[in-house]
Amino acid sequence: MPRYNKEKSSRRIAVAVRQMESGDDWLITYSDLVTLILTFFILIAAISKVDPLKFERVAQSLSGAYGKEDDRQRVDLRTVYKMIWNLINNSNYASKVNVELLPIGVAVTFTGNTLFTLGKATIQKDIHPILDGLAWVMSELPYNVAVEGHTDDIPISSDEFPSNWELSSARASRVVRYLISKGVSSQKLFASGYADTKSRVPNLDEFGRPIPENRAENRRVEIIFQAR
Repeated sequence: MPRYNKEKSSRRIAVAVRQMESGDDWLITYSDLVTLILTFFILIAAISKVDPLKFERVAQSLSGAYGKEDDRQRVDLRTVYKMIWNLINNSNYASKVNVELLPIGVAVTFTGNTLFTLGKATIQKDIHPILDGLAWVMSELPYNVAVEGHTDDIPISSDEFPSNWELSSARASRVVRYLISKGVSSQKLFASGYADTKSRVPNLDEFGRPIPENRAENRRVEIIFQAR
């Protein structure tokens, strides 16, 4: 059995440390990403219990943890996707909120009545914790965010919303206003309404009959962390 040589072992360690200090800058980036993800897991734990007081305390304790712009820029969209995916899948809305990594960025889609009841533009209170989590991500990372409102093909005509254009625009604007109220900079946010002009799936079948589940999928709000 080879004898342990303390002096040689110490020299090897010293050489390894010097090599790490001299060239492995990627370790700093990796450390930042791991720390950010672990911090976000704490946020998920608070949100999953849907305890607004606990969420507020956690959010305040995390505020400013990544205050330097150069630190924020190290987090790429793949990491943002994983963070948001974990947020959604640790909630009660995994089947109603979709997260996608696309060429245009990370898209978070709320379908059906998840955010709004039919024909309304008032955000439902039980979805607030999810929006609060997204607001925290937006505040901590340097990405611009587009909020898009979409409707199905059922016409609306009311004093408040003369058409689906007004309804879809109002829904996008309400989400933007809510995010701003949670500390997201208004300079990062953009609101747009598209009515039923960008349906994901057909609202009617080949015989002209409505498809309720498709209409529910087309009634959506998309929050997109935009690629630079």
